Amino acid sequence: MLLGVIASPVPAQEVVPPPTPHADKLAADMRVLAKNPDDVDALISAGTVSVRLGDPVVALQFFKRAEDADAKDPRVYGGKAAALVELERPGEALRLFAKADAMGLAPDAFAANRGLAYDLTGHSVLAQQAYRTALAQQPDAQTKRWLALSLGISGKQKEASALLDSQLRKQDKGAWRAQAFILAMNGDVKGAEHIARTILPNVGSELSPYFRRLRSMSAVRRAFAVHFGELSLSPAIRADARLAPPLPGQRIRGGRDDADVAVAARTQPPMTAAGPAGDTAESSLMVENVERARATEKAAATGQPERSDRVVPAKAPPPVSKKPEKSEKRTEVAKAAKKKVEAEPAREWVQVAGGANKATLPRAYDRLVAKAPKLFRGKQAWTTPLRFTNRLLVGPFSSKGAAQAFVNKLAGDGISAFAWTSARGQKIERLKP
Repeated sequence: MLLGVIASPVPAQEVVPPPTPHADKLAADMRVLAKNPDDVDALISAGTVSVRLGDPVVALQFFKRAEDADAKDPRVYGGKAAALVELERPGEALRLFAKADAMGLAPDAFAANRGLAYDLTGHSVLAQQAYRTALAQQPDAQTKRWLALSLGISGKQKEASALLDSQLRKQDKGAWRAQAFILAMNGDVKGAEHIARTILPNVGSELSPYFRRLRSMSAVRRAFAVHFGELSLSPAIRADARLAPPLPGQRIRGGRDDADVAVAARTQPPMTAAGPAGDTAESSLMVENVERARATEKAAATGQPERSDRVVPAKAPPPVSKKPEKSEKRTEVAKAAKKKVEAEPAREWVQVAGGANKATLPRAYDRLVAKAPKLFRGKQAWTTPLRFTNRLLVGPFSSKGAAQAFVNKLAGDGISAFAWTSARGQKIERLKP
């Protein structure tokens, strides 16, 4: 068994929280933007870091501001594409990447994100080329894991495991999870279960049936499964595939799902530089406020694993009733949904902090108040979940401009923050002391 060749997993141990270079970079970008809100380089950098920190919705807001400042900068559309990949819209992302390329985007810009988009549309060969391009530019553990998963998806188990070996020897949990997926995809379910029991004793039993399904999945389904925990291709995913431009290169085929995605992609005309897909994508995402993202770097520092490390099989949906629902019941549901949206309109906030443990947010807010008491006087703290962490918010504000003005004032007192818009219907909870 392969586990005898590579490093062996050991039980989870207490570790020193890692540094947070991405969060530090975002803080630096926010200081620049506090002085010049239209600094394109800082906006693009903040958007790029936000993608990496697992907040693609906020990233899209930064890229939109950058687009307003300079619509001719190809990095804007490359950045939007990277955010869309994290929102499980790889077809739409590839179309935006094509637009950015036509505008002169550097070949190695957002290469890892582009590689993930290729994997999610079944183009494993192109994906692996993109990952290698990214790694040649800057070695990165996450990109290396993505490349290993891509190799595993395409059946190159030995090469994938060898690529992870250095991380496995450091007992990197993300690498061990990737290794478990690779083993399962290639038929070694027992090896995958052994890793799950050792590294994830609390959810190992839940992963067993999941591991058993991976090998029979198509390449596209495998990619969505190991990166996002999606065990089937939803109508939204299939619709997104229709937005992908025609792509060269070999596809890894493995089932009807791949064929569906391939047909959808081939039916689209070639992308032109003037295509409007980016605007449409962002507006729909802002309305829906889809927040499928990796855990933030701050959550990782407290022991929370990143997005691909949190893949757990979703519970099966309840069986569909053969009897149609009564019109009265449908009316009640519709009224309840409308009432919820009306109770939670879209609003403007300022995010001042975040954390995986909701109970620690009041203390974090108190520290901020102590640092800038005049600015926080009369302000109320709120919170809302961000997948595996929680936002700490102040507001709501009357407009985006008012929120940004508060961000600028906080920066003057050395507090990093950013403006954020909540979607209609999204519940924002008053923070209790």
